[in-house]
Amino acid sequence: MSRQERRARWPYQDFSSLLDRKMIQAGIPLTSKGRPNTMVFEDITGIGSDRVSRWRSGYQQPTIDSLRDVANALAPRTGDDPAHLQWELEIAAGRRSRVEQREPSSVSRAGPDLDLIIRRIKLRLDQKPPTPERQELELKLVRARRARDAKRLADELIAEIETELDRTTDEGS
Repeated sequence: MSRQERRARWPYQDFSSLLDRKMIQAGIPLTSKGRPNTMVFEDITGIGSDRVSRWRSGYQQPTIDSLRDVANALAPRTGDDPAHLQWELEIAAGRRSRVEQREPSSVSRAGPDLDLIIRRIKLRLDQKPPTPERQELELKLVRARRARDAKRLADELIAEIETELDRTTDEGS
């Protein structure tokens, strides 16, 4: 298969644009060419810069596993829900269509962005507030982390239940 044929099989330009936007949003510095630094991206995600180059140029389509790795690594830095970010990346990479896969259930139940709250508390702690305020912020940080973890567990349980209900409904049809 020729390079042009490989490139024509998937929307690599859409994917490249989304990936670059998310890398910039994650705080990855730009190179002299104005693109996010893939060496820093590799440090964060474990995905080599050569592979990112093949994705950007359209010569290789990312796998679902690679997209999951990217989403899980970038989401805490961008404030995105990892499941939603993976869903966006899969669509941009031509691995899913919006019709084929509904948006992840954890996104539709969006509540407060606990990762953002945690980051804001950490930033305030980095400013070295007075001791009484620092102790209060540290306690809030622990509570926010617990709430985030509990929400993730609840979202996972709900997704499992929904999947099981969908499967049993499909079998009963």
